[in-house]
Amino acid sequence: MVITLIIILLKKTGLIAKILEDNWDTFYKANKYLVDEYRKNAKEEFKKVIACHNKDLGSSVYQCPQCGDFIFVGNTCKSRFCSSCGFKYKLERIENIMSSAYNCPHRQIVFTVPKEFRKFFFFPLDRIDIIYQAVAETIYSFLNNSFKKTKKGKKKYISKEKFMAGFFAFLHTFGRDLKFNPHHHILIAELKISDSKIKK
Repeated sequence: MVITLIIILLKKTGLIAKILEDNWDTFYKANKYLVDEYRKNAKEEFKKVIACHNKDLGSSVYQCPQCGDFIFVGNTCKSRFCSSCGFKYKLERIENIMSSAYNCPHRQIVFTVPKEFRKFFFFPLDRIDIIYQAVAETIYSFLNNSFKKTKKGKKKYISKEKFMAGFFAFLHTFGRDLKFNPHHHILIAELKISDSKIKK
């Protein structure tokens, strides 16, 4: 019983929390100026992730009404950066977004930056806005321009009526391998809208 209790009290969120716990202080001391300038809340958020699910954030006690055994379960950090708590936030965010989306089929599109150019978007972080702008311009161009084959080659046609799509853009700054990889997930409605028309 005592052994089980100790194990639960020392529970961590997993590999990412362990990596942060082992390396955050050293990293922060070496890069304090950059971290504080570009992400003022980073120190606070990383400390939350490290403390998630362990006794540092407090815990709840659960007791079995039949056998009388009880366990302590560490409280969560509620940080969007946490791989555990962030998943719950993501689900809540999706539900909120879908309640305000157009009632029609949607598709997902991913826009990414070639690995050779990713280093140019790391600092300063306001360069990420360039990716947002490129995404919007690409979608706008796709909806309003078309190309048709002619005897002389391809000819570009530009729509007289200007259309835009309803879409949501989600920025992810790292990939599955946890390396810096800025990319956007776009949830886009399968229709285009102008001042006077709606088309599939």
